Amino acid sequence: MPQGGDRIIETTTTILECTYTTSGTNDLVAWYKGSDTHQENIVLQAQNGVVYPTPGFTRHDIQDQASLVITDTQLSDAGMYWCKVTAFGDGEDEKSITFTVTAQTEPSQPTISFTEGSQTSNEGSKIVMKCTSTGVPTPTITWLRNNQPLTTLSRYQLNNAKTKLTINPSHREDNDIKFTCHVTNAKASKTEDITLNIRFQTESMTLSGITNPVKEGETKILTCTTSTSNPASQISWLKDNNVWTDNTYESITSDVTRDGDYNGKISEQQMTIFIQAEHNSKSYHCQSSHIDFTGHVTSTVIHLTVYYKPFVVNVSHNQRSYASKGSVAELRCEIESNPLSSVIWYGPNNQPINKDSRVSIRTVLRGTLHESILTIQNTMLSDYGSYSCFVENDIGNTTFIVTFNDESVPDAPTSIIPITRYYDSLSVVIIPGYKGGDTNTTYFIAISFMDKRIVRRIEHW
Repeated sequence: MPQGGDRIIETTTTILECTYTTSGTNDLVAWYKGSDTHQENIVLQAQNGVVYPTPGFTRHDIQDQASLVITDTQLSDAGMYWCKVTAFGDGEDEKSITFTVTAQTEPSQPTISFTEGSQTSNEGSKIVMKCTSTGVPTPTITWLRNNQPLTTLSRYQLNNAKTKLTINPSHREDNDIKFTCHVTNAKASKTEDITLNIRFQTESMTLSGITNPVKEGETKILTCTTSTSNPASQISWLKDNNVWTDNTYESITSDVTRDGDYNGKISEQQMTIFIQAEHNSKSYHCQSSHIDFTGHVTSTVIHLTVYYKPFVVNVSHNQRSYASKGSVAELRCEIESNPLSSVIWYGPNNQPINKDSRVSIRTVLRGTLHESILTIQNTMLSDYGSYSCFVENDIGNTTFIVTFNDESVPDAPTSIIPITRYYDSLSVVIIPGYKGGDTNTTYFIAISFMDKRIVRRIEHW
């Protein structure tokens, strides 16, 4: 006899099951709606496979043996139904079933919440999004990625009800991607979007802009560029493996950002170098840092090779040379240059020095330091005078004058300058005169008082 549920959803198909057994013949099945099986309540009858519906009951039919089928169930279909079976030679029997019809409702506006992770998360973290919506019938849920069906990736996982989307691990490919929860039932469809902000750091740095060698006086620009990151990475510079500091000949621009892969940002910064000789052999590299991650990503290192014209070093030490007649004299010319320079010595007569048994020239190289040593054996009176050391390379030239004199009695100091005076002490600076060709010169200073005179010796001035 009748079987079925008691709660039906509007517009769905309702089946009220009715089964029976009989030993009679000419079975007549009749369905009634109401409190009893009076003739005015009849819905339809069926006999020998033929259905006879009552006018007004066009959505009703018989299925299987005696079950009542109601298509496109309406709210007005709710109530008590009777299944009555009459068989010739076996009598009749009837049973009732009551059901209600629930009205359909649109899905509620879906909401997306995070049960793990958050809308802003670091790359590699686990993110679980939950979509919630109610409605009659229960809405079905579909997830979209940038308005397209969810990509089939092992990182994307849905529970059976599709209410939860798990992203594990999150990836930079998910950054700035719109995920949509689409809910629908027979009444309506609605959507809710959420866009993820996946933070990730740069993977590489490039440093470009200079091809060696460069020349003194040129202006060169180094460009440091990061790969994409979110948010943009910060750039810092190192010079000879030390943190770069602002100086006269180098300057850096502010960071410039542009769009990169995965909806991230590329950072770029430039260093302008006004090339000087002291830049030779200097090394430069840049590194990036990210507010959400520890550590740095570092670029390759650029070592500068600077070509510059020669310049003289140790001027005060070498501009005078002394030797007595008959002794050995050495005149030195120390030059910094890159590339290395050629050296020509000119004598007091302004003629190039000719090497012979008394005169020789040797060269000592220490990196970019080029020292030319003119040696004179058995010094003669005619050897004294001014010597020119002419130095030249592809970038330029310079001349250094060495005065060669005989050793003699030193001159007195050219000046004595008081610095501080106290009741019991006096500090002075002595400006020496010609030292006679000997660096180990001893000076004496005398202090006179009303009743006595004090003499002090200052050695190795």
